Amino acid sequence: YKVIGSYGLSLLLLSVVTSTIMAWLGVLIRRYPEREALVQRLMAPKLAAIKNEERAEVRHRMTVELYKRYNYHPILALRSAFPLILQLPFLFAAYHMLSNMEVLQSVSFWLIKDLALPDGMILGQNILPVLMTVINILTALITPGFTKKDKVQAFVIAGLFLALLYNAASALLVYWTTNNLIFFI
Repeated sequence: YKVIGSYGLSLLLLSVVTSTIMAWLGVLIRRYPEREALVQRLMAPKLAAIKNEERAEVRHRMTVELYKRYNYHPILALRSAFPLILQLPFLFAAYHMLSNMEVLQSVSFWLIKDLALPDGMILGQNILPVLMTVINILTALITPGFTKKDKVQAFVIAGLFLALLYNAASALLVYWTTNNLIFFI
């Protein structure tokens, strides 16, 4: 703020810096979701064949053997969520910082009357959380390599963030929506 002179523009710059750091970290961890998707594709036909076995103990033994063969454990399915898990500390830090900044009270930015309050831009309804959700859904729809499962997971997460952040301070939503828009682009 001291350099730029605008809290709104400072939020946008903070978002660009954070997105740049996240993109760099994303490159470093991208292999985990890719490996998970590959292993799932390789095992899918074999798991489907195992399901045809009538005896539960044989199905279990065959599944355990298949998992050993691919050096896989079902808990490793969480690897595909690692990029999101990596972003959560940044979101929590931004949430606590931007939700409690007294200096943002009564500070306007563009169409937003008060960065410390929910935007209430259209007939008292908050538009920024809806915009954030739309961007998240569009990102999920156009991301190459997203499976149907990945898209469903992204839609659920987008809905969860809509519910959690609907009444959040506009400053937080400007920051987070800008991050999502940068990722979308």
